Amino acid sequence: MMKPSRWYAGLAIGASLLLVACGDDKGASSATTTTITGTAATGAPMVGASITLRCLNDGSASATTDASGNFTVTVPTANLPCALSAAPIGGGQSHFSVTTGSGSVVANISPLTSLALALAGITPDATWFAALNNAALQALAAAQNAAVSSLNTALSGYGLPANFNPFSSLLLAATADQAGNDYDRLLEQLQAALEDSADPSFASLLANAADGT
Repeated sequence: MMKPSRWYAGLAIGASLLLVACGDDKGASSATTTTITGTAATGAPMVGASITLRCLNDGSASATTDASGNFTVTVPTANLPCALSAAPIGGGQSHFSVTTGSGSVVANISPLTSLALALAGITPDATWFAALNNAALQALAAAQNAAVSSLNTALSGYGLPANFNPFSSLLLAATADQAGNDYDRLLEQLQAALEDSADPSFASLLANAADGT
């Protein structure tokens, strides 16, 4: 089996992933605002994580994830696109994402969203996030489709659905009250592969993906 990049060597993906499309927000009271919902997870939910949004025209928003890693924020539609950061409570590896659209949109934050950005030539970290400006946000939004395509190409040997989108596909993180879905199990496999690799650093994984090694 061909493996197009060594950063995911050892990653065995046996499950197919579920894709859900974002529907219209029939409950939205105004087209001038956009509701962003998502899940922050790494294979387990990022409980109590700090969610920060940096948006167009100096827009910003913040939230804290619940026991399932879920969050919801509302921003002026004029301030999209937005980049998102999920910082775990107590410190540790943050993860990053991006969202566009209007009305009601999904924006997951996971190691796969960080990896997708890295495969599009971005090294997402706190320094990058803090330096985002209008031009960088617009370029990030323009690169989102390429990021998804690059991730799907890199994992094509594992039978992913052609339209899998780590940013907006259904992500249910396993908790005591709910079973994780295929996206969540993929994150668990990624974490296991990292732990078994010679260099288990996720920062190194991102750097390798960003420079194509």
